[in-house]
Amino acid sequence: MSTFSKVVGFRGKAPDGIVKGNALNQKGIVKGNVLNEKEVKKLSRTKFVTKNISTAMFSKIIEQVLNFAVRTVFVYQMSVEYLGVNGLFVNILSFLSLAELGTGSAMLYLLYKPVAENNISQIQIYMNAYRRIYRVIGCVVLIIGLSLMPFLSFFIADMPHIPESLEVIYLLYIIRTVSTYFFAYKQSVFLAHQQGYAVTLNNTLFTVIRCVLEIFVLCISHNFMLYLLISVAVNYAMNIRIFIRADKCFPYLKENVNGHISAGEKQHIRKNVGAMFLHKVGLVVLNSSDNLILSKFIGIVTVGIYSNYGIILTVVKTMLWTVFDAVVPSVGNLCAEKNDNQKYQVFRSVQFVNLWLSGFCAVSLGVLANPFITLWIGKNYLLSQYTVMVIIISYYLQTNMRAIEMFRSATGLFYNDRYVPLIQCIINIAVSVIGVHFFGVSGIFIGTSLSILLTGFWVQPFMVFRHIFRKPLYLYFWQYLKCTVISVISFVGIQYLCHFLPDSGIVPFLIKILCCLVVTNGLFVAVFCRTEEFRFLTDKVKQIFSGRRVRK
Repeated sequence: MSTFSKVVGFRGKAPDGIVKGNALNQKGIVKGNVLNEKEVKKLSRTKFVTKNISTAMFSKIIEQVLNFAVRTVFVYQMSVEYLGVNGLFVNILSFLSLAELGTGSAMLYLLYKPVAENNISQIQIYMNAYRRIYRVIGCVVLIIGLSLMPFLSFFIADMPHIPESLEVIYLLYIIRTVSTYFFAYKQSVFLAHQQGYAVTLNNTLFTVIRCVLEIFVLCISHNFMLYLLISVAVNYAMNIRIFIRADKCFPYLKENVNGHISAGEKQHIRKNVGAMFLHKVGLVVLNSSDNLILSKFIGIVTVGIYSNYGIILTVVKTMLWTVFDAVVPSVGNLCAEKNDNQKYQVFRSVQFVNLWLSGFCAVSLGVLANPFITLWIGKNYLLSQYTVMVIIISYYLQTNMRAIEMFRSATGLFYNDRYVPLIQCIINIAVSVIGVHFFGVSGIFIGTSLSILLTGFWVQPFMVFRHIFRKPLYLYFWQYLKCTVISVISFVGIQYLCHFLPDSGIVPFLIKILCCLVVTNGLFVAVFCRTEEFRFLTDKVKQIFSGRRVRK
């Protein structure tokens, strides 16, 4: 078996285009020459990035379409109070996920090196520790979740008029969440081997099953409890299946582990886990505090109305981050081998793609959000255009930092800025609580945006450029400024063009989509077509597609 086959976990025939033994197979990428190990790794990274991205995008499109279908049926079949209860409990359980302490990211980072070196015994030791830690975390989440049950009324300004018990509903959400900690931790071994597509396909299969069953139940019985039970059962089945598949693909996970993590490694893990916990606090507060503040100070109905915008933002954000999440393991592999200049070259291209996609999505959401809500469920569920724009600015600030976050995670740079998320939390909650009294819903998202601008917006790039690339920070912000200006110009231009269209109707909506596609992307291509990062991106695309043609 080749070293590459061992590293990526294959048993038997090597994938097309990869060296097997000392020669290429029949469908080799290069004919007449034997690839050395470095060339194989380079090809494998491109191959896995392509496969992970294509699989993730295809799967996420299916998942988001089905989730959107479920949401639509839910809106029409159930009252708005149920939307608010769902949004509130999901956010509460997001806070409970803080018990995970960032262990997943820290342990995944530790796995990159032994996987690259084919150090099976070290992988076994780390995964065994991972299992023990996650079982403890699962018990902690269960205990804390149950202890919060008597205090649910504190988070709700106006109690919903629904026949079901809020405590029973909340208990089902807890049971669904806990399954992840007892079974799904083994998906990390797929991610470390750059085989995230296996996890993606597994999740997509069960998403299809869940959505079909939920739509059937909502249409036939209108029973919210049965709807939740289906979600719980399918979530357990999904996590158990990936658990079993990991043992089949990587049989050494079932073997007895003789070694233990050394004292130095334990100290390193504690250091990174502690830092990741603080980062996760910031992320959870940033993403989950909005609905809690809305529910407490404005009301559960407003939570339900905002949750419709929230699901649109989640769909777009999920599609956007799917691309970058699929690249993280390969970036970790690359950063373990390349020098600073090569890392920076790749980062520039990733950042360019991140800013381009974030800008396009933000512009499109700003133009299309309210027209889409009107077509989807009616004008009664609309927020003001001003509020929508404040939400979109907050969304843009979060999504356009994915590139810098990705390189920080892939290189294990968790510790240096560990206190920044706490400052971000304090600013976010303080400004949001004050802002909601003066500006209503908009004030909450003003607090979110301000907390980002004053902390992670500049601290994370500073850390990455100082410790990883060793480059001046202005290079990052100059690229950021150019792309942001293009996005703003695009939005203003599209809004001017759309001023001549009717406010509602399917035809005007389609024309607005076309304007977003042509104007925003056209400006980005026109401005950046001669830059190094644009050429690097196009070269990678050509390499991917030329590789596919050869393998055929």
